[in-house]
Amino acid sequence: MARRLYTEKLIGFIKLTRPYILLTSTPFFLGSTFLSVHGIPPIKNFIAGFLSVSFAIAASHTINDFFDWKTDSRNPRTIKRPIPTGLISPNEALVFAIVLGICALGIAFFLNSYSAIIAIASIPLPFLYNFLRKHGIPFSFVCPVFAEQNIILIGSTSITGRLMVNNIWPLLILSLFWETGRTLNSGIQDVSSDKASRIVTLPVILKPKIAAWLVLSLFSFASITSVLIGIIAKLGILYRVISLASGLWLIYEGTKLVKEPTTQQAVKTRTNAPKFVTIIFLTIAISYVINKFTGF
Repeated sequence: MARRLYTEKLIGFIKLTRPYILLTSTPFFLGSTFLSVHGIPPIKNFIAGFLSVSFAIAASHTINDFFDWKTDSRNPRTIKRPIPTGLISPNEALVFAIVLGICALGIAFFLNSYSAIIAIASIPLPFLYNFLRKHGIPFSFVCPVFAEQNIILIGSTSITGRLMVNNIWPLLILSLFWETGRTLNSGIQDVSSDKASRIVTLPVILKPKIAAWLVLSLFSFASITSVLIGIIAKLGILYRVISLASGLWLIYEGTKLVKEPTTQQAVKTRTNAPKFVTIIFLTIAISYVINKFTGF
């Protein structure tokens, strides 16, 4: 019985970290590390940077659940999260978040001063996110956007020890378009529950149809930027073909949301769209590996 309880607790702590969102955020780190050296990054720095980013993302999501657990208990989509169900107490979640944050900061300090500065600058973001939502300020989406930007910068600094390198700026632009669109799509998904909880977001203000058009526009810009990355970084034909195909597919996902800006369609877009960034950044890494061993 006790063993089963501990297992359930462990699963609860893992759920707090949102592993599925971690999988959609870390591709930016992957792409950043390869692009920053225009090749295969040093494995030691790559692993250290990846762990720092992973701990930071996990801490951010845990803090978010700590602040939002009362609201989550009234939202059908989030009512089964670990804190609303009583599996994890708010205090346990807070301690867990602190431990994760300390691990992220510790590794960042181990890497270099730039990584440490970016990690420290990321600390206020989850707190600002919850502050904006609870005070009816419809710009909470900027926090995950900045968080994604910081992931890219840590990817670069962990490998090069420098803040900016030539191939990183188009990646920052891509993340700006992508993450803003993804966050607005999540807002469309939660319009009904946000209205019921009196949470003000852009989709609540603009109405889902207009927000869906914004999502489509942002996804289109992200698709174009992904193709430009291949040109700027002089990646091979493999990346250029796949980035074009996956970009068109992302735009298609956006058009489906425009045609049907409902919670159900937003859920489908939220599930399908992240495959775009996964494909893009895996292809960047594969392109450099192929180049390393074949010269193409």
